[in-house]
Amino acid sequence: MSARAMMRMRALLMRDANMSHDVEDRDDFNQKAPPDWKIVNPSLPCYAWMGPMGGRHAVTSGVMVLVVDMPGMIFPKSAEVISGDRVVWVKDRMGGEILGRMEVDSVFLRTTHKEARLKAYADVEG
Repeated sequence: MSARAMMRMRALLMRDANMSHDVEDRDDFNQKAPPDWKIVNPSLPCYAWMGPMGGRHAVTSGVMVLVVDMPGMIFPKSAEVISGDRVVWVKDRMGGEILGRMEVDSVFLRTTHKEARLKAYADVEG
């Protein structure tokens, strides 16, 4: 199955508009401007996965190590996705939410698609 055929899910992507400036906006007290989240793509085709809870164990030269699978997504090669973007939700074909509140940690360019590794985020008030 091709990568594009697997992209049956849809994601809502947001980006901090203040992050795109060459020089960060600062106030009179030299503090960073609060984030200004804007929708980048309201319905981005994707395929998302989550690793097993707790990871899996692997044995290397007699030593057991824990291998943790980070959640990830694949996108079309033309998609505008950068590190720091937020994945508000991912929905399946029926509209059910299967993943939410994740941040793009890193983006890799593959031959037929882009792949992103995700991490959870939490909104901090005040």
